[in-house]
Amino acid sequence: MDSIDIDNHPSVVDGKSVASSKANSNPLDQAALARLGKRQVLIRNFGLTSVTAFSCTVLVTWEGILDGGPAGLVYGYIIAWIGALATFTTIAELVSVAPIAGGQYHWVFMLAPSESKSQFSYVVAITSSGFLAGTAIQGVLVLNYPSHDFKLYQGILIGYACIGAALFVNTVLSTRLPSIESGILIVHIFKFGSFYQGMWPTQGLSVMVGLIGNVAAFTGKVLFLKVEEAYNLSTSNESGADAAVHIAEEVHDAAVTVPRAIIGSLILNGAIGFAMMLVMLFGISDIDMVLNTPTGYPYMEIFAQATNSVAGSTVLASIIIALHFAALLSFIATASRVFWSFARDRGLPFSSFLSRVNPRSSIPMNAVFVTTTIGSLLLLIAFGSALALNIILSIVLFCFYSTYFTSCAVLLWRQCQKGAIAPYVPVERSMDANTLSQVPTLT
Repeated sequence: MDSIDIDNHPSVVDGKSVASSKANSNPLDQAALARLGKRQVLIRNFGLTSVTAFSCTVLVTWEGILDGGPAGLVYGYIIAWIGALATFTTIAELVSVAPIAGGQYHWVFMLAPSESKSQFSYVVAITSSGFLAGTAIQGVLVLNYPSHDFKLYQGILIGYACIGAALFVNTVLSTRLPSIESGILIVHIFKFGSFYQGMWPTQGLSVMVGLIGNVAAFTGKVLFLKVEEAYNLSTSNESGADAAVHIAEEVHDAAVTVPRAIIGSLILNGAIGFAMMLVMLFGISDIDMVLNTPTGYPYMEIFAQATNSVAGSTVLASIIIALHFAALLSFIATASRVFWSFARDRGLPFSSFLSRVNPRSSIPMNAVFVTTTIGSLLLLIAFGSALALNIILSIVLFCFYSTYFTSCAVLLWRQCQKGAIAPYVPVERSMDANTLSQVPTLT
Protein backbone atom coordinates (compact mmCIF):
# COMPACT_ATOMS: atom_id res chain seq x y z
CA MET A 1 0.00 0.00 0.00
CA ASP A 2 1.24 3.51 -0.77
CA SER A 3 2.79 5.68 1.92
CA ILE A 4 0.36 7.84 3.86
CA ASP A 5 0.80 11.14 5.67
CA ILE A 6 -2.11 12.05 7.94
CA ASP A 7 -0.29 14.58 10.10
CA ASN A 8 -0.31 17.34 7.49
CA HIS A 9 -3.56 19.09 6.72
CA PRO A 10 -2.84 21.54 3.87
CA SER A 11 -5.21 24.40 3.16
CA VAL A 12 -3.46 25.61 0.01
CA VAL A 13 -2.05 23.18 -2.54
CA ASP A 14 -0.76 23.06 -6.07
CA GLY A 15 -3.62 21.47 -7.99
CA LYS A 16 -1.42 20.87 -11.02
CA SER A 17 0.58 18.26 -9.16
CA VAL A 18 -2.31 15.91 -8.83
CA ALA A 19 -5.28 14.95 -10.94
CA SER A 20 -7.17 16.04 -13.99
CA SER A 21 -9.84 18.66 -14.57
CA LYS A 22 -12.11 15.99 -16.04
CA ALA A 23 -12.63 14.63 -12.53
CA ASN A 24 -14.38 17.89 -11.56
CA SER A 25 -12.24 18.00 -8.43
CA ASN A 26 -11.09 21.06 -6.51
CA PRO A 27 -7.52 21.48 -5.20
CA LEU A 28 -8.39 20.49 -1.63
CA ASP A 29 -9.99 17.23 -2.76
CA GLN A 30 -6.95 16.51 -4.88
CA ALA A 31 -4.60 17.34 -2.03
CA ALA A 32 -6.44 15.01 0.34
CA LEU A 33 -5.96 12.10 -2.06
CA ALA A 34 -2.36 13.06 -2.81
CA ARG A 35 -1.63 13.05 0.93
CA LEU A 36 -2.99 9.49 0.98
CA GLY A 37 -0.81 8.50 -1.96
CA LYS A 38 -3.63 8.37 -4.54
CA ARG A 39 -4.56 10.15 -7.77
CA GLN A 40 -8.01 11.43 -8.65
CA VAL A 41 -9.48 9.09 -11.30
CA LEU A 42 -13.21 9.05 -10.56
CA ILE A 43 -15.54 11.93 -11.43
CA ARG A 44 -16.82 13.91 -8.45
CA ASN A 45 -20.50 14.30 -9.27
CA PHE A 46 -22.03 13.93 -5.78
CA GLY A 47 -22.92 16.97 -3.68
CA LEU A 48 -24.21 17.23 -0.11
CA THR A 49 -27.84 16.51 -1.02
CA SER A 50 -27.13 13.55 -3.28
CA VAL A 51 -24.59 11.92 -0.94
CA THR A 52 -26.97 12.37 2.01
CA ALA A 53 -29.66 10.73 -0.11
CA PHE A 54 -27.20 7.94 -0.96
CA SER A 55 -26.64 7.28 2.74
CA CYS A 56 -30.34 7.56 3.61
CA THR A 57 -31.39 5.00 1.01
CA VAL A 58 -28.90 2.51 2.44
CA LEU A 59 -30.17 3.04 5.97
CA VAL A 60 -33.91 2.76 5.06
CA THR A 61 -34.65 3.03 8.77
CA TRP A 62 -38.36 3.75 8.81
CA GLU A 63 -39.00 1.38 5.92
CA GLY A 64 -37.28 -1.33 7.97
CA ILE A 65 -39.64 -1.16 10.96
CA LEU A 66 -41.37 -4.50 10.49
CA ASP A 67 -43.45 -4.92 13.61
CA GLY A 68 -44.01 -3.25 16.93
CA GLY A 69 -43.91 -3.96 20.62
CA PRO A 70 -44.49 -1.98 23.81
CA ALA A 71 -42.06 -0.01 25.96
CA GLY A 72 -39.01 -2.19 25.38
CA LEU A 73 -39.09 -1.51 21.65
CA VAL A 74 -39.16 2.26 22.18
CA TYR A 75 -36.35 2.42 24.72
CA GLY A 76 -34.29 -0.20 22.95
CA TYR A 77 -34.49 1.85 19.76
CA ILE A 78 -33.37 5.02 21.55
CA ILE A 79 -30.37 3.28 23.13
CA ALA A 80 -29.32 1.75 19.80
CA TRP A 81 -29.74 5.11 18.03
CA ILE A 82 -27.50 6.88 20.56
CA GLY A 83 -24.90 4.15 20.17
CA ALA A 84 -25.01 4.46 16.38
CA LEU A 85 -24.57 8.24 16.58
CA ALA A 86 -21.49 7.78 18.78
CA THR A 87 -20.01 5.21 16.41
CA PHE A 88 -20.57 7.21 13.25
CA THR A 89 -19.40 10.45 14.81
CA THR A 90 -16.04 8.71 15.05
CA ILE A 91 -16.37 7.39 11.49
CA ALA A 92 -17.18 10.93 10.33
CA GLU A 93 -14.02 12.22 12.01
CA LEU A 94 -11.97 9.57 10.24
CA VAL A 95 -13.40 10.36 6.81
CA SER A 96 -12.80 14.09 7.37
CA VAL A 97 -9.10 13.29 7.71
CA ALA A 98 -8.88 10.57 5.04
CA PRO A 99 -11.76 10.79 2.51
CA ILE A 100 -10.92 7.66 0.53
CA ALA A 101 -13.04 4.88 -0.96
CA GLY A 102 -11.29 2.14 1.02
CA GLY A 103 -12.77 3.45 4.24
CA GLN A 104 -12.20 1.23 7.25
CA TYR A 105 -9.30 -0.86 6.00
CA HIS A 106 -7.41 2.25 4.88
CA TRP A 107 -7.92 4.01 8.20
CA VAL A 108 -6.74 0.96 10.11
CA PHE A 109 -3.62 0.84 7.95
CA MET A 110 -2.94 4.50 8.75
CA LEU A 111 -3.55 4.39 12.48
CA ALA A 112 -2.69 0.91 13.76
CA PRO A 113 0.68 0.18 15.39
CA SER A 114 3.26 -0.21 12.63
CA GLU A 115 3.97 -3.86 13.32
CA SER A 116 0.34 -4.86 12.70
CA LYS A 117 -0.76 -2.61 9.85
CA SER A 118 -0.93 -5.18 7.08
CA GLN A 119 -2.74 -7.84 9.09
CA PHE A 120 -5.38 -5.44 10.38
CA SER A 121 -6.06 -3.77 7.05
CA TYR A 122 -6.50 -7.05 5.15
CA VAL A 123 -8.91 -8.49 7.73
CA VAL A 124 -11.06 -5.37 7.78
CA ALA A 125 -11.10 -5.12 3.98
CA ILE A 126 -12.35 -8.69 3.63
CA THR A 127 -15.10 -8.33 6.24
CA SER A 128 -16.23 -4.95 4.93
CA SER A 129 -16.42 -6.11 1.31
CA GLY A 130 -18.18 -9.33 2.31
CA PHE A 131 -20.85 -7.51 4.27
CA LEU A 132 -21.63 -5.10 1.46
CA ALA A 133 -22.12 -7.97 -0.98
CA GLY A 134 -24.27 -9.79 1.58
CA THR A 135 -26.38 -6.73 2.32
CA ALA A 136 -27.20 -6.34 -1.36
CA ILE A 137 -28.53 -9.89 -1.35
CA GLN A 138 -30.46 -9.22 1.84
CA GLY A 139 -32.07 -6.17 0.23
CA VAL A 140 -33.09 -8.28 -2.75
CA LEU A 141 -34.60 -10.95 -0.50
CA VAL A 142 -36.63 -8.30 1.30
CA LEU A 143 -38.15 -7.32 -2.02
CA ASN A 144 -39.18 -10.81 -2.96
CA TYR A 145 -41.48 -12.24 -0.31
CA PRO A 146 -44.94 -11.94 -1.82
CA SER A 147 -48.02 -11.91 0.39
CA HIS A 148 -49.26 -15.29 -0.74
CA ASP A 149 -48.08 -18.89 -0.98
CA PHE A 150 -44.93 -18.79 -3.05
CA LYS A 151 -42.12 -20.90 -4.41
CA LEU A 152 -38.69 -19.93 -3.22
CA TYR A 153 -37.13 -20.14 -6.67
CA GLN A 154 -39.57 -17.48 -7.92
CA GLY A 155 -38.36 -15.02 -5.34
CA ILE A 156 -34.76 -15.79 -6.21
CA LEU A 157 -35.38 -15.20 -9.91
CA ILE A 158 -37.07 -11.88 -9.16
CA GLY A 159 -34.04 -11.06 -7.06
CA TYR A 160 -31.80 -11.61 -10.06
CA ALA A 161 -34.02 -9.28 -12.09
CA CYS A 162 -33.61 -6.61 -9.42
CA ILE A 163 -29.85 -7.07 -9.42
CA GLY A 164 -29.81 -6.75 -13.20
CA ALA A 165 -31.83 -3.54 -13.09
CA ALA A 166 -29.59 -2.09 -10.39
CA LEU A 167 -26.51 -3.06 -12.43
CA PHE A 168 -27.96 -1.21 -15.43
CA VAL A 169 -28.39 1.95 -13.37
CA ASN A 170 -24.87 1.69 -11.94
CA THR A 171 -23.28 1.32 -15.38
CA VAL A 172 -25.33 2.77 -18.23
CA LEU A 173 -27.01 5.43 -16.08
CA SER A 174 -24.10 5.95 -13.69
CA THR A 175 -23.86 9.69 -14.36
CA ARG A 176 -27.52 10.02 -13.36
CA LEU A 177 -27.08 8.23 -10.04
CA PRO A 178 -26.72 11.41 -7.92
CA SER A 179 -29.94 12.82 -9.39
CA ILE A 180 -31.73 9.50 -8.89
CA GLU A 181 -30.60 9.35 -5.27
CA SER A 182 -31.75 12.94 -4.65
CA GLY A 183 -35.17 12.10 -6.05
CA ILE A 184 -35.36 9.01 -3.86
CA LEU A 185 -34.58 11.15 -0.80
CA ILE A 186 -37.72 13.17 -1.50
CA VAL A 187 -39.78 9.98 -1.62
CA HIS A 188 -37.99 8.66 1.46
CA ILE A 189 -38.97 11.71 3.53
CA PHE A 190 -42.34 12.79 2.19
CA LYS A 191 -43.89 9.38 1.65
CA PHE A 192 -43.46 8.87 5.37
CA GLY A 193 -46.30 11.39 5.70
CA SER A 194 -48.71 9.04 3.95
CA PHE A 195 -47.90 6.36 6.52
CA TYR A 196 -48.30 8.81 9.37
CA GLN A 197 -51.68 10.09 8.17
CA GLY A 198 -53.03 6.68 7.31
CA MET A 199 -52.03 4.73 10.41
CA TRP A 200 -52.71 6.89 13.49
CA PRO A 201 -55.99 5.69 15.04
CA THR A 202 -58.23 7.55 17.49
CA GLN A 203 -57.13 5.39 20.43
CA GLY A 204 -53.76 7.17 20.58
CA LEU A 205 -54.04 8.40 24.16
CA SER A 206 -54.93 5.01 25.61
CA VAL A 207 -52.11 3.33 23.69
CA MET A 208 -49.62 5.93 24.96
CA VAL A 209 -50.73 5.32 28.55
CA GLY A 210 -50.32 1.60 28.01
CA LEU A 211 -46.92 2.16 26.41
CA ILE A 212 -45.63 4.01 29.47
CA GLY A 213 -47.26 1.60 31.89
CA ASN A 214 -45.65 -1.39 30.25
CA VAL A 215 -42.24 -0.35 31.56
CA ALA A 216 -43.19 -2.18 34.77
CA ALA A 217 -43.66 -5.37 32.74
CA PHE A 218 -40.29 -5.02 30.99
CA THR A 219 -39.28 -8.60 31.73
CA GLY A 220 -42.46 -10.12 30.30
CA LYS A 221 -42.09 -12.65 27.51
CA VAL A 222 -43.37 -10.49 24.65
CA LEU A 223 -41.50 -7.45 25.92
CA PHE A 224 -38.24 -9.36 26.22
CA LEU A 225 -38.54 -10.55 22.65
CA LYS A 226 -39.37 -7.04 21.48
CA VAL A 227 -36.38 -5.50 23.30
CA GLU A 228 -34.02 -7.91 21.59
CA GLU A 229 -35.71 -7.27 18.26
CA ALA A 230 -35.60 -3.50 18.76
CA TYR A 231 -31.85 -3.55 19.28
CA ASN A 232 -31.26 -5.84 16.30
CA LEU A 233 -33.59 -3.74 14.16
CA SER A 234 -31.92 -0.46 15.05
CA THR A 235 -28.38 -1.73 14.60
CA SER A 236 -29.06 -3.53 11.32
CA ASN A 237 -30.80 -0.53 9.78
CA GLU A 238 -28.09 1.91 10.90
CA SER A 239 -25.12 -0.27 9.98
CA GLY A 240 -24.89 1.14 6.47
CA ALA A 241 -24.32 4.75 7.48
CA ASP A 242 -20.74 4.53 6.24
CA ALA A 243 -21.88 3.91 2.64
CA ALA A 244 -21.11 7.54 1.86
CA VAL A 245 -17.50 6.93 2.92
CA HIS A 246 -16.91 4.54 0.06
CA ILE A 247 -17.96 7.04 -2.62
CA ALA A 248 -15.87 9.81 -1.02
CA GLU A 249 -13.67 10.04 -4.12
CA GLU A 250 -16.76 11.00 -6.12
CA VAL A 251 -17.98 13.73 -3.75
CA HIS A 252 -17.23 17.46 -3.92
CA ASP A 253 -15.35 18.71 -0.83
CA ALA A 254 -15.41 15.16 0.52
CA ALA A 255 -13.62 15.92 3.79
CA VAL A 256 -16.52 18.19 4.80
CA THR A 257 -19.47 16.88 2.79
CA VAL A 258 -19.23 13.18 3.66
CA PRO A 259 -19.09 13.66 7.46
CA ARG A 260 -22.10 15.97 7.24
CA ALA A 261 -23.95 13.42 5.14
CA ILE A 262 -23.20 10.60 7.59
CA ILE A 263 -24.38 12.46 10.67
CA GLY A 264 -27.27 14.12 8.84
CA SER A 265 -28.59 10.84 7.45
CA LEU A 266 -28.33 9.18 10.88
CA ILE A 267 -30.26 11.98 12.56
CA LEU A 268 -32.87 12.08 9.78
CA ASN A 269 -33.35 8.31 9.58
CA GLY A 270 -33.26 7.87 13.33
CA ALA A 271 -35.93 10.52 13.89
CA ILE A 272 -38.38 9.35 11.24
CA GLY A 273 -37.63 5.72 12.11
CA PHE A 274 -38.58 6.44 15.72
CA ALA A 275 -41.74 8.23 14.58
CA MET A 276 -42.60 5.33 12.28
CA MET A 277 -42.15 2.89 15.13
CA LEU A 278 -44.62 4.86 17.27
CA VAL A 279 -47.09 5.05 14.39
CA MET A 280 -46.93 1.30 13.91
CA LEU A 281 -47.32 0.70 17.64
CA PHE A 282 -50.49 2.78 17.55
CA GLY A 283 -51.63 1.02 14.37
CA ILE A 284 -51.48 -2.55 15.71
CA SER A 285 -54.84 -3.90 16.81
CA ASP A 286 -53.96 -7.61 17.04
CA ILE A 287 -50.31 -8.33 17.82
CA ASP A 288 -50.77 -12.11 17.54
CA MET A 289 -51.93 -11.76 13.94
CA VAL A 290 -48.97 -9.49 13.24
CA LEU A 291 -46.47 -11.98 14.65
CA ASN A 292 -48.06 -14.95 12.87
CA THR A 293 -49.09 -13.33 9.60
CA PRO A 294 -49.24 -15.73 6.64
CA THR A 295 -47.69 -13.07 4.41
CA GLY A 296 -44.30 -13.67 6.02
CA TYR A 297 -43.91 -9.93 6.61
CA PRO A 298 -45.48 -8.41 9.75
CA TYR A 299 -45.56 -4.88 8.35
CA MET A 300 -48.06 -5.98 5.68
CA GLU A 301 -50.41 -7.19 8.39
CA ILE A 302 -49.96 -3.89 10.26
CA PHE A 303 -50.88 -2.00 7.10
CA ALA A 304 -53.96 -4.16 6.64
CA GLN A 305 -55.07 -3.60 10.24
CA ALA A 306 -54.46 0.15 10.10
CA THR A 307 -56.08 0.87 6.72
CA ASN A 308 -58.75 -1.86 6.63
CA SER A 309 -58.07 -1.93 2.91
CA VAL A 310 -56.21 -4.45 0.79
CA ALA A 311 -55.59 -1.81 -1.88
CA GLY A 312 -54.30 0.71 0.65
CA SER A 313 -51.93 -1.74 2.31
CA THR A 314 -50.70 -2.86 -1.11
CA VAL A 315 -49.84 0.72 -2.08
CA LEU A 316 -47.98 1.29 1.19
CA ALA A 317 -46.06 -1.97 0.82
CA SER A 318 -45.20 -1.09 -2.79
CA ILE A 319 -43.58 2.15 -1.65
CA ILE A 320 -41.35 0.23 0.73
CA ILE A 321 -40.40 -2.23 -2.02
CA ALA A 322 -39.45 0.65 -4.33
CA LEU A 323 -37.30 2.24 -1.64
CA HIS A 324 -35.56 -1.04 -0.92
CA PHE A 325 -34.73 -1.31 -4.61
CA ALA A 326 -33.23 2.17 -4.33
CA ALA A 327 -31.11 0.84 -1.46
CA LEU A 328 -29.90 -1.94 -3.76
CA LEU A 329 -28.59 0.72 -6.16
CA SER A 330 -26.50 2.16 -3.34
CA PHE A 331 -25.34 -1.26 -2.17
CA ILE A 332 -23.90 -2.11 -5.58
CA ALA A 333 -22.24 1.29 -5.93
CA THR A 334 -20.74 1.04 -2.45
CA ALA A 335 -19.55 -2.56 -2.69
CA SER A 336 -17.92 -1.97 -6.07
CA ARG A 337 -15.98 1.06 -4.79
CA VAL A 338 -14.64 -0.90 -1.81
CA PHE A 339 -13.67 -3.73 -4.16
CA TRP A 340 -12.01 -1.30 -6.57
CA SER A 341 -10.15 0.49 -3.78
CA PHE A 342 -8.78 -2.75 -2.34
CA ALA A 343 -7.70 -3.86 -5.83
CA ARG A 344 -6.00 -0.49 -6.34
CA ASP A 345 -3.95 -1.24 -3.22
CA ARG A 346 -3.01 -4.63 -4.70
CA GLY A 347 -5.00 -6.50 -2.08
CA LEU A 348 -6.85 -8.81 -4.48
CA PRO A 349 -5.92 -11.30 -7.19
CA PHE A 350 -6.00 -9.78 -10.69
CA SER A 351 -5.69 -6.33 -9.13
CA SER A 352 -4.62 -4.65 -12.34
CA PHE A 353 -7.82 -5.83 -14.04
CA LEU A 354 -10.13 -5.05 -11.12
CA SER A 355 -8.70 -1.59 -10.49
CA ARG A 356 -9.25 -0.33 -14.04
CA VAL A 357 -11.52 2.67 -14.50
CA ASN A 358 -13.51 3.07 -17.70
CA PRO A 359 -12.03 6.13 -19.47
CA ARG A 360 -15.39 7.21 -20.89
CA SER A 361 -17.56 6.98 -17.79
CA SER A 362 -14.84 7.18 -15.10
CA ILE A 363 -16.59 4.27 -13.38
CA PRO A 364 -14.72 1.13 -12.18
CA MET A 365 -16.77 -1.09 -14.48
CA ASN A 366 -14.79 -4.27 -13.86
CA ALA A 367 -15.30 -3.95 -10.11
CA VAL A 368 -19.01 -3.25 -10.59
CA PHE A 369 -19.51 -6.39 -12.68
CA VAL A 370 -17.40 -8.62 -10.45
CA THR A 371 -19.08 -7.55 -7.20
CA THR A 372 -22.51 -7.93 -8.77
CA THR A 373 -21.57 -11.41 -9.98
CA ILE A 374 -20.35 -12.42 -6.53
CA GLY A 375 -23.57 -11.17 -4.99
CA SER A 376 -25.59 -13.10 -7.55
CA LEU A 377 -23.67 -16.29 -6.84
CA LEU A 378 -24.25 -15.90 -3.11
CA LEU A 379 -27.96 -15.76 -3.80
CA LEU A 380 -27.73 -19.34 -5.10
CA ILE A 381 -27.31 -20.47 -1.49
CA ALA A 382 -31.02 -19.76 -1.01
CA PHE A 383 -31.86 -22.54 -3.48
CA GLY A 384 -30.49 -25.01 -0.96
CA SER A 385 -31.54 -23.29 2.25
CA ALA A 386 -32.88 -19.83 2.95
CA LEU A 387 -31.95 -20.38 6.60
CA ALA A 388 -28.32 -20.98 5.63
CA LEU A 389 -28.27 -17.71 3.71
CA ASN A 390 -29.74 -15.84 6.67
CA ILE A 391 -27.11 -17.35 8.98
CA ILE A 392 -24.35 -16.25 6.62
CA LEU A 393 -25.79 -12.73 6.47
CA SER A 394 -25.94 -12.59 10.27
CA ILE A 395 -22.30 -13.65 10.56
CA VAL A 396 -21.26 -11.06 7.99
CA LEU A 397 -23.21 -8.38 9.87
CA PHE A 398 -21.11 -9.22 12.94
CA CYS A 399 -17.96 -8.97 10.83
CA PHE A 400 -19.08 -5.61 9.51
CA TYR A 401 -19.48 -4.22 13.02
CA SER A 402 -16.01 -5.51 13.79
CA THR A 403 -14.70 -3.11 11.11
CA TYR A 404 -16.29 -0.23 12.99
CA PHE A 405 -14.84 -1.43 16.28
CA THR A 406 -11.36 -1.89 14.83
CA SER A 407 -11.36 1.52 13.13
CA CYS A 408 -12.57 3.28 16.28
CA ALA A 409 -10.15 1.33 18.48
CA VAL A 410 -7.05 2.21 16.48
CA LEU A 411 -8.17 5.85 16.36
CA LEU A 412 -8.50 5.81 20.16
CA TRP A 413 -5.02 4.29 20.41
CA ARG A 414 -3.65 7.01 18.14
CA GLN A 415 -5.36 9.74 20.18
CA CYS A 416 -3.96 8.37 23.42
CA GLN A 417 -0.47 8.28 21.90
CA LYS A 418 -0.37 11.49 19.84
CA GLY A 419 -3.57 13.47 20.44
CA ALA A 420 -6.05 14.65 17.81
CA ILE A 421 -5.57 13.64 14.18
CA ALA A 422 -7.72 16.53 12.91
CA PRO A 423 -6.86 20.07 14.03
CA TYR A 424 -10.51 21.18 14.01
CA VAL A 425 -11.79 18.34 16.29
CA PRO A 426 -11.18 18.79 20.08
CA VAL A 427 -9.42 15.61 21.17
CA GLU A 428 -11.38 15.34 24.44
CA ARG A 429 -14.75 15.43 22.67
CA SER A 430 -13.53 13.02 20.01
CA MET A 431 -12.23 10.54 22.60
CA ASP A 432 -15.50 10.68 24.53
CA ALA A 433 -17.50 9.77 21.42
CA ASN A 434 -14.92 7.17 20.43
CA THR A 435 -14.99 5.49 23.83
CA LEU A 436 -18.80 5.41 23.80
CA SER A 437 -18.75 3.94 20.29
CA GLN A 438 -16.95 0.82 21.53
CA VAL A 439 -20.04 -0.31 23.48
CA PRO A 440 -22.56 -0.80 20.63
CA THR A 441 -19.94 -2.23 18.27
CA LEU A 442 -19.00 -4.88 20.84
CA THR A 443 -22.57 -5.75 21.86
